[in-house]
Amino acid sequence: MDPLSLVAMASTTFKGLQVLVSRGAEIEHVAQKLGHWYTLVSDINQAEREAENPPLFKKMFDGSSVEEQALNAARSRNGMIDEGNLIYIFDLGINAAQAQAEVFSYLQWENELVKQGKAPEHHHTVQWLEGCAEKWKHCPTDFANSRGFQIMDRTSLTNTPLLKDASDAA
Repeated sequence: MDPLSLVAMASTTFKGLQVLVSRGAEIEHVAQKLGHWYTLVSDINQAEREAENPPLFKKMFDGSSVEEQALNAARSRNGMIDEGNLIYIFDLGINAAQAQAEVFSYLQWENELVKQGKAPEHHHTVQWLEGCAEKWKHCPTDFANSRGFQIMDRTSLTNTPLLKDASDAA
């Protein structure tokens, strides 16, 4: 074969390989999108299951917990818990430096998963939140006792049914 034919054949082969690589990248992109959508559907399903049987921190606190609020706020602030949540954490008797360290550690773990091409799942966050709630559940009572506060109502900070007004019973 003459050199010109070889160059033309190599050029055609190279262009064909470029097209295959391009198509492979498109297929990979579609697979990533499908994976992302699958994760979102999984998170929605998990949220529905939790609505039927709420985890410990949801039972202990009405709505989101202090840990959940701090984590959500910290995600948008490069891992830093905002001042409002730090005050709330302090008022619950939780050491703010320890809470900040926990949030940093969890967000770092999430970031490492993402770097590995994996996605953190909803149940990971729930497990972390429940661990924090369990770890710090004694703090409000300890803080109140250390300050000499008398706890007059043990149900106002929980998701327990409200006591009926005595006038409603008549």
